[in-house]
Amino acid sequence: MTKNLRGMKILFISTNCSDNGGGAVITKRNLDVLKEIAGTNNVLVITIEKQRTKLSDVVDRCTKHYVVGLNSSLVKKIIQISKDFDIIWIDGSFWGRLAKELKHNGYQGRIITFFHNVEKYFRKRNFFQTLMYPLYNRPIIKSEIEGIVYSDNLIALTKRDANYIKKIKSNASITILPSSIKDSFISDKETQKNSSEKSLLKLLFVGSYFYANVNGLTWFIKNVIPKINVELTIVGSNMDRLPFHSIKNIHIHGFVPDLGVFYRNCDAIISPIFEGSGMKTKTTEALMWGKYIIGSHEAFVGFTIPRDLYKECNTADEFINGINMLSNNKPPKFIKEVRDLYLEKYSFNNSVDIIKRMLNL
Repeated sequence: MTKNLRGMKILFISTNCSDNGGGAVITKRNLDVLKEIAGTNNVLVITIEKQRTKLSDVVDRCTKHYVVGLNSSLVKKIIQISKDFDIIWIDGSFWGRLAKELKHNGYQGRIITFFHNVEKYFRKRNFFQTLMYPLYNRPIIKSEIEGIVYSDNLIALTKRDANYIKKIKSNASITILPSSIKDSFISDKETQKNSSEKSLLKLLFVGSYFYANVNGLTWFIKNVIPKINVELTIVGSNMDRLPFHSIKNIHIHGFVPDLGVFYRNCDAIISPIFEGSGMKTKTTEALMWGKYIIGSHEAFVGFTIPRDLYKECNTADEFINGINMLSNNKPPKFIKEVRDLYLEKYSFNNSVDIIKRMLNL
């Protein structure tokens, strides 16, 4: 066990981390890191979930910037119990308003706000939301700014997100905490045998039914798949809703309890992601499994990967040419250098060390 916080108490405020998306994976990672450092009994979790909206909630959203399930009664509860905690970890910059409320009500402890994304850039606006900007995105962006101003420590996944924070508060105390996951790698030499030269290249996409994943895959299937000869497997929560089941050599699965067999059997990971902020958990997971990755620029933001271990593609022609090259010269199903990179920079233990340094332990 790592050196702990000597009995200090931490209040961890988050969304439900039992979901299956990448954000929930990072939330659980953050919670596990704090429990590892401080001890499980010293960390109390308050889970904020979206409730049926009342008129008073709409008013509070516009005037007080209470968003993503936050409401007056929850804020009051958090303020009341805050005096019992030395550290309050706000796991989401959309709740930045909490930092302001706590400071204005005399909280003397340390407030840490974690940025899963920069909400200003992450929030997708459809036509209706653009028209209703004062109700939809403005309160979220304002709350995020308040978190930057009133938090003692700010944590970002990438330098790109940290640069935005610096624009709001030039002297902000920012820690870069890259994406990481607990190691669930299990070697299976039988399934990791390299494909024969005559077999189709087996590509894998892992991700939940989230707009950036759906948009990227839809683009890929329409613009790239017709011009390559591969086998594509798609796995992720609710991904079985995708309308591509009838396309030859495309296999779609919803949530599965164990991704290991899919990772071990594929030749490479694809990640045609063109939207979002933060880092992509799917990239971290691919590194953990020692896989070659072919993806867009967005898929690799925040990662430092040697050029020979991945390929960046941002147009249909680049994906087509890159995948055809892989078909002619298949990468190993397990690349030790890729897994070693995960262990060195994107493992759970590395995250523990970063937070310990931030807390001066």
